[in-house]
Amino acid sequence: MKRLACLALLSIMHISTANPKVLLVAPPGESHTGLGLDALGVKYERVSPSDLRKRSPFASDIVISDREVSRRDMARDTEQWREFVRLGGVFIGCRTSDPDAWLPVPITHDRGYETKDLLVPEHPVFNTPHALDLAALKAVHGGSIYHGLCALGEGWTPLIEAGKPLSWDKRTPKVDGPHYGMAELKYGKGRILLFELIPAYNWFHDEKGKTSAPGAKLLENIVTYALASASEQAATRPPAKPLTNAVRSLRDLMPSPKRQPGIDMVADWTVTQRGPYESKTDFRGVRTFLHQDSPSQAGNFIQASTKLKLPRKRDGQILLQWYESDTYCGGRERILGGAKHGQTALNNRKQGYRFKQVLVNGEVVWEQDVLGRNVQPAQRRFRTVDIAPFLAKGTAEAEVTLRVEDRKDSDELPFFIEVFFARLALLSAADTTDPLLGEEGAPANQKILGPDLASGADGALRATRSGRGSWAVGVPKGTYRLALQVVDSPNGTGRIQLRKGGDTLGDWELTANDGRLWWLLSQPVEFGVDRLTVDFSVDGVPIEVARVAVFPARPVPGAAKPAGKKAMASKEPVAIPLALTETAGVARLRE
Repeated sequence: MKRLACLALLSIMHISTANPKVLLVAPPGESHTGLGLDALGVKYERVSPSDLRKRSPFASDIVISDREVSRRDMARDTEQWREFVRLGGVFIGCRTSDPDAWLPVPITHDRGYETKDLLVPEHPVFNTPHALDLAALKAVHGGSIYHGLCALGEGWTPLIEAGKPLSWDKRTPKVDGPHYGMAELKYGKGRILLFELIPAYNWFHDEKGKTSAPGAKLLENIVTYALASASEQAATRPPAKPLTNAVRSLRDLMPSPKRQPGIDMVADWTVTQRGPYESKTDFRGVRTFLHQDSPSQAGNFIQASTKLKLPRKRDGQILLQWYESDTYCGGRERILGGAKHGQTALNNRKQGYRFKQVLVNGEVVWEQDVLGRNVQPAQRRFRTVDIAPFLAKGTAEAEVTLRVEDRKDSDELPFFIEVFFARLALLSAADTTDPLLGEEGAPANQKILGPDLASGADGALRATRSGRGSWAVGVPKGTYRLALQVVDSPNGTGRIQLRKGGDTLGDWELTANDGRLWWLLSQPVEFGVDRLTVDFSVDGVPIEVARVAVFPARPVPGAAKPAGKKAMASKEPVAIPLALTETAGVARLRE
């Protein structure tokens, strides 16, 4: 390996002049990409895909995701990864069949194709330090594009055009239209480069480590381009510390689902159905509609209906809110191992088969196909609809129906899934301004005003220098908490202080340095119609406040009292039989 490094360094002395921090995401064991970085003399850290979630991307300037590494975990925190790129980070994604759900602009991975043409031959990845033509790319493991890129969203630039389908790949194309082997997205100050060729494999497997290998030259060009494009910020970023009095979502403050607040999900409900459905309600008041492990038929349904008393005085909107989710993602299940490895065993993607609905007085006010992932995180699975247009004038009550219906036969295949409804509630005008029940606050630039504050995107405000803002609050007199939603930049440590007269309601140093949105929470305070002051101390990086909120202070549940002397521990282990539904091949995140 030392011989390889010496030979490679003779041709890439320019690489050593760049010092960005590089992170390679690769599973344990030999990594051809890691061997390539070693041979090119690039210093890097390495982390396994399972440990990536424990590490902040802002500790690096370049992140390289190795061949066939799943990037599903990145979708757990899209805010952070997108902010990493927007602030100047470079992400290099090697071949993968997994969806890149974290991307700021969508792209799809499809079946395999041959390389057809260079679409941007002047691009540095084809010229620096090695001039590469179409023949050179076709020599990289036969020019195989393993999971062709397609359905490129706005902003993506395709660099390599795909041609004929690979004859051995029997997968059915997901998308009709052009496919590509490499594409680039410039996002903010950074960029994302995805490619489906395998240059490192060609270098160290096909060509046994020869530096003259076409894969060696392509990989060197890609690495050179990444190093030249990266902004060297990681080494100078301040260390991260946990924020105090802050949460990611105000709904994190809500208690676990239970029968209150909201409408009782058990009493006075009428259930009707056709087909192999059943309805259950648990101790939390979560109503479950379950289809048996059998094929579904068009026209089958299950629904639960109840009558709601409407407010006597009502002008304008009448908002109905509920929680919903289900257990069906859909996708392709593949054959693992053997001659048919990688081929589709089952296309488990039933689109247009089963729908969730909410009806008011027999009219559909909301519906959604069960296909697809649930909204993340779970606190965001609340739906709110104005039902006033569905009510006759002077009506004292309305019938609300929760329904699941089948519109297509699943033939001989069973369609066993669950649909959940909970926390059904009619929201009053006060509730709609309560971020724990209604929307999470109001745009900050509508509430906080000051000469040193500028408006940002989507109603945010930006403090580009230290200064003061004024926040006029008008609520019925009571005890409340105030909250400000801020972006905690990884490039600086600012400070926000919230005051009412001479009293400090909140004092926060923005030390998370993770690029995420955080809600900063004040202490409970009594007020009604008041004017608050917000002081911003800017540390080189503008402070951005996205939204603000005022909500009634709620008691925090205390710890349970210790068990008394009469409490007895079990002397013998207790065995509880569990029946688990097989979920192989179904990918779910944080559910």
